[in-house]
Amino acid sequence: MLFVDLSVPHEPEAWQAALPPATSDKPGWLTDLRSSSRVSGWPPADTGEFYDIGADIPRVDAVISFGDLPVVVLTAGIQTLTPAGEPLGEVLHKVWYALHEELAAMSSNGRHDLVPAARHGIQDDRPDVVLDAIREPVDRARR
Repeated sequence: MLFVDLSVPHEPEAWQAALPPATSDKPGWLTDLRSSSRVSGWPPADTGEFYDIGADIPRVDAVISFGDLPVVVLTAGIQTLTPAGEPLGEVLHKVWYALHEELAAMSSNGRHDLVPAARHGIQDDRPDVVLDAIREPVDRARR
């Protein structure tokens, strides 16, 4: 299995815990981040499409191990959650990274790679890394 800079079930709670308390003088990007990191569904209902993430969390939570299945988790090295240079961005990126570490550890054959020169769209910035991650378990299985 390959996971490319994915969201994980308890990410909203982890981010909410890392965010500073809400106040009226916080910048707009922080208010937006706070509301977008809630488990209310994605994309927002006003797009005409709606995916209820919250409804799937119990199903995902039921998976506690991937056994020895080959699992690769790729995490973008460039955080884009906050404006450049904002210290909170690094805090949130560490939370994101730790959640991905936990996911990779669900397999005895799991691996977690940070992709330094990539933003959230790793497949756009570093398609070579994504292709290598796809090919590797296939090549191992053929041996």
